[in-house]
Amino acid sequence: MANLAGSYHTELQDAGCDTAHTPVECKANTQSVLNAVPASQKLPPDSFPSLATPVRLSEVECTLFTAKSGTATGLDGLPYELWKKLNDHHQKATKLGTGEPTFDVITMLTTVFNDIQTYGLLPDSTFSQGWMCPIYKKNDKTEIANYHPITLLNTDYKIFTKVLALQLTAAVPQMIHTDQAGFIPGRSIFDQTCLAKAMISYAEAMDENGAIVTLNQKKAYDKIDHTYLWCTLTTFNLPDLFICTICSLYKTAFTQVAVNGCFSTPYHVTRGVRQGDPLSCLLFDLAIEPLACLLCNSPKLSGYSISGAPHPVLVSLFADDTALYLSSTDHYDDVLEILDSWCHTSGMKFNINKTEIVPIGSLAHHDQVRMTWCIHINDRHVLNPGMNVANEGHPIHYLSLWMGNKVDDANTWSLILDKVRTAIAH
Repeated sequence: MANLAGSYHTELQDAGCDTAHTPVECKANTQSVLNAVPASQKLPPDSFPSLATPVRLSEVECTLFTAKSGTATGLDGLPYELWKKLNDHHQKATKLGTGEPTFDVITMLTTVFNDIQTYGLLPDSTFSQGWMCPIYKKNDKTEIANYHPITLLNTDYKIFTKVLALQLTAAVPQMIHTDQAGFIPGRSIFDQTCLAKAMISYAEAMDENGAIVTLNQKKAYDKIDHTYLWCTLTTFNLPDLFICTICSLYKTAFTQVAVNGCFSTPYHVTRGVRQGDPLSCLLFDLAIEPLACLLCNSPKLSGYSISGAPHPVLVSLFADDTALYLSSTDHYDDVLEILDSWCHTSGMKFNINKTEIVPIGSLAHHDQVRMTWCIHINDRHVLNPGMNVANEGHPIHYLSLWMGNKVDDANTWSLILDKVRTAIAH
């Protein structure tokens, strides 16, 4: 079973790779996509010096102090409690002043991390190795695709990448537009859910026809092409030291899948970011930001211009969960061209069967979209039959929100409560 699961994830590493274009063509396609990132979102030189310097003792100590105890360990079996105990022992011995040498674990870890930043990891290093714990989501339990691929990494690795993540967190708000709310300080999932509800009400009140399109990506965190990711980090002007460090960590990244105490053969992580790594969420935000830039900067898409708003409402994201706000002048065909271009370059893929559409504006427009299966009457192609176009009174699920036209919030919770009561009764 473990090897079957391992084979599935090994195949994911190669699935969808671009073999139809030469390296020169792939590089040109990548640059074309990354050219959409405006200069205002690129870091000025020397603006965040911590990203360009080796990690410090104080950063490692603070990260260890705040690390959550009682969590599962990586393959080496060493918990955070071990590092904390060693540090406590050193601190107490130093205060007593006996003069006896003690093991300074913070200095040791910092020295190791600095060495990795300076020289990289050796090819046979196990520092970046992890084991995957598949956690069931829903649907057929016999399909490994229906399990979250959570990777458990060694605690010393996670201390290091948490330090890097904290350094990156300070710079991310400058690089990521406010359209993206995922894992960024000062931004919330409720920004996006409140926007969705407000836009339904706004379009109805102002009689501005359009549609909200929610997009879902297939295995989002597992499919990012690493070459594209490194180029994206370079485009945002992140320092070479920071980029090279991350490249080195992934160059020796191997994962084993664990099922019922048995481990699969290790596979090399050649694409995607690992769920369970403190850095992964921010790396994914940066990877998807060029898509948001392509959409927002497209001369063919206008979104909704609202008085007092700093920019048109066209796209909102929470990590990979994307919502598009298409106005009466926007064609879904133009959206597809942009999505295809970005997916082709990044290695990502959207799940058409999980795309959901809420027509907004007048009731006549709602009916027209459902009858013609076109958001805009002049669209060249009808919507894919696998998509869900919401009916009146029938909500769709976006992030933590049930939303739609003429949807009673109380009724949506009543259905959920009924399911809970039924489950408890049985």
